[in-house]
Amino acid sequence: LVLITKMGTIKRLTLTEIQETKSGKTAIKLKPGDSVVSAFCSPKNTDIVIVASDAQVLRTSLEGISIQGRGASGVAGIKLRSGATVIGAGAILGDEILITVTNDSSAKVTSLSDFENKGRGGVGVRATKLNNGVSLIFAKIGLQTGLLAVMGSDDDPKKIDPNPVTFLLESTKRDLVSTMTERQIL
Repeated sequence: LVLITKMGTIKRLTLTEIQETKSGKTAIKLKPGDSVVSAFCSPKNTDIVIVASDAQVLRTSLEGISIQGRGASGVAGIKLRSGATVIGAGAILGDEILITVTNDSSAKVTSLSDFENKGRGGVGVRATKLNNGVSLIFAKIGLQTGLLAVMGSDDDPKKIDPNPVTFLLESTKRDLVSTMTERQIL
């Protein structure tokens, strides 16, 4: 099991360790103000991707992250710039892509093959160019087939349109600008 926090800490635990954890016990010792933003299982010999709100993406090998017990606080996963937080993470199991959504109604799809393995503890590389005041609010690592997006309504972009729409966006190279969406993806 891989746990990643909003402050960039990463921790790897065995499933046996988790199964033997009694209800109400912690799986990771968190620093004040930190929280877990992603938890997923990953087989050995895979790479994982960590995405920050400032569009920095770090790809690293799972094998470079030592397995720790429940009481440990983890190790440095991604080095965050001032004001940035981790917004998503996941394992690369095959042909997954990275989908990012910004707070200014734009989105981007990037092949994870565009991101080199940089090892843990670094700042990563930029996934998309962002204008001043714009940040990523959502990141998904997965397959591009069958995706639906929940959009803001036409009347009020902050209210949910109850009818999800098919998410279709062409994959573009890393570091290019995001594409404006019809409405804000919520």
